[in-house]
Amino acid sequence: MIPGIIEFRRKNNFCNETSLYFQLRKRAKCAVDYQHNILMHMNKPNESSFGIYVAPLILDKNQYYDSLVSSIPWWKRIICLSTPVHKFATLKIYNSISDTFLELSQVPILKNHISIVPHERVAHNKHFYSYSQIGGDVCWHSSGKVLNYGISRLSDFFYGLYLKYSDQSKERFNVQSHIKFMKNLMEEENYNFQNQDQNQIFKEFGKYMYTKYQIKQFLLCSEKNE
Repeated sequence: MIPGIIEFRRKNNFCNETSLYFQLRKRAKCAVDYQHNILMHMNKPNESSFGIYVAPLILDKNQYYDSLVSSIPWWKRIICLSTPVHKFATLKIYNSISDTFLELSQVPILKNHISIVPHERVAHNKHFYSYSQIGGDVCWHSSGKVLNYGISRLSDFFYGLYLKYSDQSKERFNVQSHIKFMKNLMEEENYNFQNQDQNQIFKEFGKYMYTKYQIKQFLLCSEKNE
């Protein structure tokens, strides 16, 4: 770990747990902006769009790989939403293969990653995020900030989404509004969609963002109870 990061975390009493860090991605030659700024621009919770960094909490490659393999049955999942949210202490995932339930916080691939929301624009990539191995104590090593995220594992992020959108009486996602958002963003990239079919627009946008900025996108869907 870079000495300056170690010293900053030591001054803030964040050395009790193993610390990890990553540097922001360099700006690609053909890109109009940094990945960090694009991700931040895509983070619009009021429009049901969330842009986050996802980073591992495990250093050992074999242990990390094992956690991914053990997550496969749970990733092919059916979310059980049979209990009202105010009575549901913990969201559980149903594994149709083994006919068992697992708490969201215990799904290996989710609990072994941290989620970090980009919080300010940058003009270069010489910035770092650091965090503890339990998924907390997030620091921004540019102006030396401690970000008050608390514990922010990927499982916590998904559970937060569940709490936010579990009320089926509320509209969760406006397709046309998001398509407008994607088109506006692509206008800034001087890019015009090749297809106007809404499903193809989502696919084209996702492919473009991954190819140019290495940003992976996921569309979370659920069936609405009639």
